[in-house]
Amino acid sequence: MKINVLLPLLLIGFQTIAQQADSLKGKLEVYGSLDIYYAYDFNEPDSRERPSFLYSHTKHNNISINTAVLGVRYENEFLRGTVALLVGDYSVTNYAAEEQLFQNIYEAYLSVKLADHLWLDAGVFSSHIGIEGGVGPGNPTLTRSLVAHSSPFFESGIKLGYQPNDKWFFSALVLNGWQNISETNNAKALGTQITFQPKNNLTLNSSTYIGEGNNAADNLESFRFFHNFYLIWEPTSKVYLAFALDVGSDKLETRANGEYQNWWGTSLIANYQLNSKWKLIGRLEYFDDPGNVIFTEDNVMGPNLTGISAGFDFSPIQNLYFRSEGKFFSGNGDLFEKKNEMTTDSNFSFFTSLGILF
Repeated sequence: MKINVLLPLLLIGFQTIAQQADSLKGKLEVYGSLDIYYAYDFNEPDSRERPSFLYSHTKHNNISINTAVLGVRYENEFLRGTVALLVGDYSVTNYAAEEQLFQNIYEAYLSVKLADHLWLDAGVFSSHIGIEGGVGPGNPTLTRSLVAHSSPFFESGIKLGYQPNDKWFFSALVLNGWQNISETNNAKALGTQITFQPKNNLTLNSSTYIGEGNNAADNLESFRFFHNFYLIWEPTSKVYLAFALDVGSDKLETRANGEYQNWWGTSLIANYQLNSKWKLIGRLEYFDDPGNVIFTEDNVMGPNLTGISAGFDFSPIQNLYFRSEGKFFSGNGDLFEKKNEMTTDSNFSFFTSLGILF
């Protein structure tokens, strides 16, 4: 009789243990990307460098690697983790302020499931701000926009993310600062993100950043308010439209008598899929920084810039991309280097790249 009672209980126990063991079994995946490019700046700068406020595709008249990423992902029902390393011109410029140990980290974070649809991430992860990312082949255009360059591509800290359904995503973040891995002070920043997808072809996003924004020393008063809004609409299978608007206000004790200085920028991206292999791309953008918060060049006060880009993408097979783009900038100050140690207020440049995702 005891055996008859215990046997079903043992079977149930073994089944429960087996189910728990299965839930801990995860998927391990290797991933990466490569973006090789050539850029020609028709101003022919003596330094062979693109302007300092641009962090990707920075070399003039040089075949180079913008980004090369290799990483691993692990995921099971309760745990997710990612570690990825990065090399290339983008990492050299955008991670220049980091300690050498961190200059080649693209992603390094761990995620724990706290409840249904609720995850906690901790480590280094992609920014919660904007449409565009640091890695090239997955972006809607070959080069990044001014609003992308003037906001974080990566962040470090903790993020609480909640996705109750396919339409809504909410997150709250505590960050070390404005795009930094190595902590430079005792201050922390807060961030939020709300993403709404009412239809499969329409996405609206609102992201905020509140906190110290200059990675300044503790003895300097510094504070930043920032908001990013973007909309992505694909009215047909061939048309991709994206609009982004950034607005910021920043206070730094050593700038403008410690008063808040404002800036804003916007971009409009349009892609048209000609067929399965060819795509046309275009972008209009504007950026205004009267207080020199983002554009810190000493020789230009209160710069604004208008930009226009056009090009094409060719993808002969899935995840392989050949891209070309021409870009023109015009502004109110001499932000662009020319040959013979001269500067100018406009710039035309041409880019071509070969990229792969895997």
